[in-house]
Amino acid sequence: MLYRGVTGKVTEYTAFEGFRVISYPSFREGDQMPRCRTIWQPDLLEEDGSGLSYGGEGLVPSCGAGAFPAAYMILLADGSAERALTDLSPDTALQFVYDADVDQIVVLRG
Repeated sequence: MLYRGVTGKVTEYTAFEGFRVISYPSFREGDQMPRCRTIWQPDLLEEDGSGLSYGGEGLVPSCGAGAFPAAYMILLADGSAERALTDLSPDTALQFVYDADVDQIVVLRG
């Protein structure tokens, strides 16, 4: 469990270059609220004395807002922990966007 209070309706999507994506209900009230997502690399998640620690640069949840879906962007800088676990070139930018029409995560590279 990454977040307290998120106990059901969690969806996991196919991993991309070691990044895992999960979707879960918004922390706000109401079933019609846009869902939230977290993207991370499980190989960078470690247990420490007080819980979990992430050894990368980005473990940030994002939630949709109105008509806009949750999106997550990261720059895989040379020397970053996230880039070291991929086959992508240094300074590749990734954007993970939810496509509700087909219930999938689209990854854009730049």
